[in-house]
Amino acid sequence: MLSDSSGDKRLVTRTLDDTEGASATPLPPRTQTRTVLALLLLVALGAVGYGLRDHHRDDALLSSPRAGDIYTVHAGRSGTYSLLKVLRAGGNGVELVANEYQTTDSKPIAVLNQAARYSQEPFVITRLDLQIMRRRGELTDVDRP
Repeated sequence: MLSDSSGDKRLVTRTLDDTEGASATPLPPRTQTRTVLALLLLVALGAVGYGLRDHHRDDALLSSPRAGDIYTVHAGRSGTYSLLKVLRAGGNGVELVANEYQTTDSKPIAVLNQAARYSQEPFVITRLDLQIMRRRGELTDVDRP
């Protein structure tokens, strides 16, 4: 802000062309490379941080299952994924129904989560078994709608 002789304040903006003797020079290639590497590092750190946060959130949801929770399961060697849906959780047991379809998409919830695609026969698994499946990489994601 500048003020003129009458004391009125006004905002003065200047463009690069308005500056006398100033010139815009590109960064040297080495500095450009460092800048790009620094930005890539920041993006990678953000992605890792998000992944860790998501992993901890999934662990918390898995430790306290609720009806309606959906678990993404990986079938191992075949490279396919499917879903398990929680019907009830009580005590040490969790009653689930398996989705009867599989896909190669690692995030299959949008494709497979339809009521008609789940089995009509529930089964019970312990909370410890769910934790073991998570550690083995068989249970890859937990969603709570």
